[in-house]
Amino acid sequence: MERHPGIVFRTGPAGRRAGLMSGPDVWEVVRAAVGDENTREDVAERMGLTYEQVGVALRYYAEHRDEIASWIRMVDEEAERAEADWRREQELLAR
Repeated sequence: MERHPGIVFRTGPAGRRAGLMSGPDVWEVVRAAVGDENTREDVAERMGLTYEQVGVALRYYAEHRDEIASWIRMVDEEAERAEADWRREQELLAR
């Protein structure tokens, strides 16, 4: 936290994760920011954050890419499983 002011660490069922103080997890900001033609201002506005908060998250990501990529991958995989479960349930209900 000394190296990255504005970053806090949260614990939960899936483990310890980096987040913005008074904001979302770093992986959420990175997911919104990376890959598209988004500017820091776009991401800040869309997520209700300040320009500076987005910068804090991106600086953390720059030093911990594997950690954040792992969180994004895990969340995507869980979302895919949940959607597959929902689709199977919908098929059963349609019978």
